[in-house]
Amino acid sequence: MVLNRTARGATACALILALAGGAFAQGGDDGEKKVESRAKIRRAKITMDVSGRALKDVVDHIRTVTGANIFVMSGGDEPVDFKCDQLEWFKALEYVAEIAGCVLIEEGVNVYRVEKPPRVNFFFEDADVKKVIDAISRIGGANIIVSPEVQGLVNVRLTDIPWRDALETIVKTLGFTIVEEDRGILRVVSPSSLQEQLETRIFRLKFLRPPGTYTATIKTDYAVGQPIENRAKDAKGLEKNFFLLNALRKALSPLGELDYILERNTIIVKDTKPTLDAIDRIIERLDVEPAQIFLDVKFVSTRNTDLFDFGVDWANGFQVFTNGGIVPSRLPFDVGRGGWDDDIIPSISDGPLPLSDDQLAAATTYGILDFSQTMATLRLLKDDAKSSIVQAPKLIALDHQEATIFVGDTVRYAESEAEQGQAGGLEFSIKEARNSPVQTGFQLLFIPHIIPDTEKMIMTVIPESESFATGTNSPTLPGFNRFQIGDLSIDLPQIQSRTLVTKMILESGQTAVIGGLVTEDEFEQVRKIPFLGDIPIIGYAFKWKRVRKTKESLLVFITPYLIRSPEETQKVIEQEVTRRREKLRSENERIFGPTQASPDEKPAEGASQD
Repeated sequence: MVLNRTARGATACALILALAGGAFAQGGDDGEKKVESRAKIRRAKITMDVSGRALKDVVDHIRTVTGANIFVMSGGDEPVDFKCDQLEWFKALEYVAEIAGCVLIEEGVNVYRVEKPPRVNFFFEDADVKKVIDAISRIGGANIIVSPEVQGLVNVRLTDIPWRDALETIVKTLGFTIVEEDRGILRVVSPSSLQEQLETRIFRLKFLRPPGTYTATIKTDYAVGQPIENRAKDAKGLEKNFFLLNALRKALSPLGELDYILERNTIIVKDTKPTLDAIDRIIERLDVEPAQIFLDVKFVSTRNTDLFDFGVDWANGFQVFTNGGIVPSRLPFDVGRGGWDDDIIPSISDGPLPLSDDQLAAATTYGILDFSQTMATLRLLKDDAKSSIVQAPKLIALDHQEATIFVGDTVRYAESEAEQGQAGGLEFSIKEARNSPVQTGFQLLFIPHIIPDTEKMIMTVIPESESFATGTNSPTLPGFNRFQIGDLSIDLPQIQSRTLVTKMILESGQTAVIGGLVTEDEFEQVRKIPFLGDIPIIGYAFKWKRVRKTKESLLVFITPYLIRSPEETQKVIEQEVTRRREKLRSENERIFGPTQASPDEKPAEGASQD
């Protein structure tokens, strides 16, 4: 049973939001211990097995585990027998208090009080409500003032009920209400009389504000839904989208008034005291410091190309590429030796002339063996190319708020436009293309939602990577394809995009891997001389083969960290800086070797000794 002196009608949703904002701090001499105590994990579920233990000891254990502020005002020595397994800690606390004959009272945000109030055992039949109220006040020791308009008869049968529950139930049965004044004084009045007792109260909001005029978005065709656009930029539009004002206006009485000052982020309400108390409770439970999430993302894209190129490439027919140059030769002629070639020499018709070899050679032009035009390349190549693109963005976002980061380039490009001139000819001009610019790089959009009273969070994550495609044909712009019609040409970009859209539940410090998208491309090309290339074994001298296998994979590693205090933020930043320094030191040692200074090495003259 949960009681609340100022908020008995608080909703469960408001309670959960209040618990999410609290943290239990325990002092210590060591600064590191202070950070750890403030960052204590408030477990959503608890396991206990106690028998005959005092209530105050059980509550102290729950307080230590959860970090909640729980105070035992009375009934702390009552024995408790209780056993639970993975029960929500607030339910466990409620059951333990009930077993000890106590009640759990919520005093404020993350503040609870356990006390043992007097209980009533009544049986009234057609009794005057004023006499029943007087009997309850005597048992509970309460200061109660009954308005003259409070009249009526009630039939009451109550057994072992806390006096405050009994009072509120009886008063509500006859249509009256209870107003709690200062010093714990209770007034029982008619709701109609409160309309003449309006009060004005000012509420200054700390963390809740109207939605901003800007929001983080990501432009992708793969995300479900549309980003929030055209947000109001004036005061009236901001107030219209402020959910808190809409909720509070519904809680007003018929004569209540509510005004909001945007510059001060302040709410002014004029209404009855019960209504003002209810609004105060709503604001107290909703206007709490939101937690933050530090998101560590690693976007890993790998590409592995395996190329095997072998064989004799007869690219241009029956040619052998030896690059032997031009060699003069007498072959197959042996002029002047009485051979058959003497008969075919021009101007020699009556048989061989009695010329010497030198005279005959001077009168003869010999043939030339030309090897420079032959082409048959012997290919034997094994090439493995591996590439890895790693993006590691890190950012901090508030609970329920969009956050995005973009790292990359914005590339603008032009297109030509033809217009008919005054003379009837075409005039060409250059302007920025309609689809320009294009962005290449990495963008991450995520929206975190912390599950109240836990270290878990629901996250919407959209990572997107865009880059220029490989294998384009523009001679001047890498990543562009050239299209040509006649003498006109245009270069257009070809973008390769990878997008993931997912929702997940992660615990603080837990790493999730999404993606796993693997693309395999296999290409095989064979050139050969017909028939000869098909001969076993010998055929390898007459054919060429190229095999290329390309494998691309995409992995995204996501690790969120829940941050509830400035000390935790500082600790996360220090850990990240230390990690990067260690990584840089390891990389330097890998390249240049260990750089540890010798113990005998003294600093240079004039150097600082600090």
